[in-house]
Amino acid sequence: MDSPAEWDSLLEIVGLEPDPSIAMSVVLRMLERVPEAERTVWAERIPVEEKRSSAVLRVRELRVLEAVSGAAGAECVPTSDEVSGWSDWLQRRASEESISPGVLELLSRFGRTRRVRHLASERLRALRRRQ
Repeated sequence: MDSPAEWDSLLEIVGLEPDPSIAMSVVLRMLERVPEAERTVWAERIPVEEKRSSAVLRVRELRVLEAVSGAAGAECVPTSDEVSGWSDWLQRRASEESISPGVLELLSRFGRTRRVRHLASERLRALRRRQ
């Protein structure tokens, strides 16, 4: 997984994996490594539709995560309804990774779990102290 030169072979093997849970595990890890343009190809290699739809959802969630991270310079702040509709995974990752005060504020107020709300609040306080 850490060797981009082997990704084409791994992609081929994932499509042949008889256990969809193993294929899903590999694909989910690879979605965060491969370029955004290749993510859908990886998700579509999962042979079982139910698992494939979960991988396609993760592709969309990674796009959202990248958009709200604040790292690209332009701050994309979702609405409170959008944040409330995010999966637990997306809320947790955004609370861990976003450097956007607007996103962290929303997560601190509308995060589904106490962990997300707490982490977002702590990170927001730290950001404000640095400013």
